[in-house]
Amino acid sequence: MTGRATVARTISTPLLLKGLEFDHVLIPDAEHYVKQKTAAAKSFYVAISRARHSLTISSKTPILQFPLPNL
Repeated sequence: MTGRATVARTISTPLLLKGLEFDHVLIPDAEHYVKQKTAAAKSFYVAISRARHSLTISSKTPILQFPLPNL
């Protein structure tokens, strides 16, 4: 075997996981992204796009509405 051994679970922020992929991704508090001051939608996109096989999103509400960006 070459390289590092894979870890069973990884807990991190989307920024630190950018560019990586995982078989299964769980986002436990999706409202957290809506409440962020900057780049909320971009950060949420990075989080949901890490999954290869399954994505589970937990949220108190069925719809997340991100504020419009200031262009």
